[in-house]
Amino acid sequence: MPVRSVSASVPAPVGGWNARDPLAIMAPQDAVKLVNFIPNTTSVTLRNGFRVHTPSGLGAGAVETVIEYSNPAGARQLIAAANNGLFNCSTLNAGATSLGTITTSNRFQTAMFKDAGGTSFLVMFNGADVPKKYNGTTVTTAAYTTIATPANLIHPTVYKNRLYLTEKNTTIIHYGATNAVEGAVVAFDVGSLLKLGGKVLFTGAWSLNSNADLSDLFVIVSDMGECLVYSGTNPGAADWGIVGRYYLPVPIGIRAGYSLGADFIIITQSGGISMSDVLQNSSASSYNKITDKINNAFSEVTELYSANFGWECQVYPRRNIALVNIPVSPTTRSDQFVVNTLTGAWTRFTGWNTSTFSLFNENLYFGGLDGKIYQADFSNNDNGAKIPTELKTAFSYFGDETRQKQFLMVRPIVASSADEPVFFDVDVDFEQQVFGTASIVSSETTSSWDAATWDVSPWGGGNAIARNWYSVSGVGYAASLVLKADFQNVTFDLAAFNIMYKPAGYL
Repeated sequence: MPVRSVSASVPAPVGGWNARDPLAIMAPQDAVKLVNFIPNTTSVTLRNGFRVHTPSGLGAGAVETVIEYSNPAGARQLIAAANNGLFNCSTLNAGATSLGTITTSNRFQTAMFKDAGGTSFLVMFNGADVPKKYNGTTVTTAAYTTIATPANLIHPTVYKNRLYLTEKNTTIIHYGATNAVEGAVVAFDVGSLLKLGGKVLFTGAWSLNSNADLSDLFVIVSDMGECLVYSGTNPGAADWGIVGRYYLPVPIGIRAGYSLGADFIIITQSGGISMSDVLQNSSASSYNKITDKINNAFSEVTELYSANFGWECQVYPRRNIALVNIPVSPTTRSDQFVVNTLTGAWTRFTGWNTSTFSLFNENLYFGGLDGKIYQADFSNNDNGAKIPTELKTAFSYFGDETRQKQFLMVRPIVASSADEPVFFDVDVDFEQQVFGTASIVSSETTSSWDAATWDVSPWGGGNAIARNWYSVSGVGYAASLVLKADFQNVTFDLAAFNIMYKPAGYL
């Protein structure tokens, strides 16, 4: 019988990481593993690296707060809290400039607020030290005259030109006068309204677009997952009233609420939940989590690490992604679960070890666990080190579940800027490949067209499209393509694969 081989196409996993569906029914555009790649609409791209921004002056411990001060009348500044100090860290490769000391905690929750006199302040609260305010030059005390212990204030929200301040370990929120950054505040106690008990963890502002009517709402979130939603001007006004009560899973920490566009998202032990979605569903069991596609992985990390400080989310519009920080170890390691905000496709980042992110001049920064500040999404290496990657496509039967196949060759459609060794193979019949150390030899010369062996040959340079065939080996009914590489100083963009195999009867 003549030898017959068949060629099939496998899409790049633009659907992103899938940690929810069984392997046998996973969508072909999804990935079983996707690490340090970003799924875009037509391809998956190697993430960028990072570089040191502030190399010294912050001490040896973790930088637990990094925030941008934005003054419309002047230059923006990057402000950090670390090792019992506040610092200006705006200048690349310069040491941190001290702005003052802290007595107790470097874990601030902050807000930008412009007062009646036109001054833009960064207000800062940590629930342990007296509140701070920064005007672009000097840090001073933010004085709240009607609170017995102002140091207990821990979380701010700006809502309808007022500051709303959560008092830690209570059910009390304090709100100030219109356009007042400090002074007398009024207590608003919601303890009698919290049916599950507990304390207020944080608050947030939410813009609800319903029937062409944009409404500003105020959200109060308890540590039990109960959410009270209010509309109106302020708690003392006639138009103030509760418009919804919702029960969510337990939020993870005081930094678990964030804005995504007009929506308000809450990171809980069961995943990220959109308040807009909550409004449209009648019960907690029907809430659609934005993390639904990585549900199993998310549940695993919350079970292991939810007690660690460092859970937060940062939206990064320049790259159309949002990053959920996973503090694996408060002192040595964090990962990020990252979503493409345009497509909803997920991936996982490793190597960016931080407890906090911030934007600064629209770029992404993070506070290192080692006393430095880093600019993320910069260059093609991790501060001089290689970027480790893993990719594993969904399994495919290639249209025939009844016949075994001998998998012979793969042709990736790749754009890469330089030679780079890559380990590549196939898994068959739902095996879980455990990557070992590939025996790879790199060289400065480009392999000949259609004459290279994958795991001993570098990519061709020139930032061009490569379409070479590479040998693989495996026999089974279904196959998944697996890739691992440590990239350095190279761009890498994967558009698709072709795979060649022999069906049973022609083996």
